Amino acid sequence: MKRIRSYPEVPADLKNLFPNKPQFTTKSIANRIRGIRDAIQHMDEQVLKEAIPQSTPFSLVATGPETPVLDSDQPNQTLKVIDRLIIGSDEILFSELVTWLHEMGECAEVVSKYERPK
Repeated sequence: MKRIRSYPEVPADLKNLFPNKPQFTTKSIANRIRGIRDAIQHMDEQVLKEAIPQSTPFSLVATGPETPVLDSDQPNQTLKVIDRLIIGSDEILFSELVTWLHEMGECAEVVSKYERPK
């Protein structure tokens, strides 16, 4: 988004059609998305170097918190809620991913429907 907005050859009327400040363009969120992307791309190198601490996920895993089920008929049972993706030390909640993908889709739609003035 920053490149599009700062590129002089992108028409101003197209730049003005984009949402004001999508969350996925903020530095912290862009870094988190990039972190997951980089982890996916480079994890094989880490595996080959044996540089991954024990019990660290080395593939993209859908996971979430586990809580005890309070049922006397089923002692020691837990309920796991799958609500995030994790790889290495990087983690993204599905709820965040939904928001960011929706924003990205809106931006893509703006570009796909844009027609230069004649």
